[in-house]
Amino acid sequence: MAVGDVRITSPWQEVTPPPREQVAVRQPSRVPVASLPATFTHRVTGMDGGAFYGSDGTGLMRVRLRYNQRDLSGQLKFCFDPPEPVMPQVMAPELRLIARSGRNPAGHYI
Repeated sequence: MAVGDVRITSPWQEVTPPPREQVAVRQPSRVPVASLPATFTHRVTGMDGGAFYGSDGTGLMRVRLRYNQRDLSGQLKFCFDPPEPVMPQVMAPELRLIARSGRNPAGHYI
């Protein structure tokens, strides 16, 4: 017997037109060290906040931005899943963002 989990969420809503934003790694002084354009296409809202879901222009990186309206906090998560036949130069912007975020743990993401 498999053990799973149960998630109760609001329905996904399409964001029209999808906003284009920048996912950026910043130093504590707010100076940007790396950025990547992202488009948010779906959202989920709840009583305390919600989340926006999207990806970068290449589709190699998925982005989730959660926000809490009560304490005005947020969390950004990005997942990188390259397909096997992609050329290395196509992945350069995503790899640069990941590398710079790892060297800058105190950085801010927007």
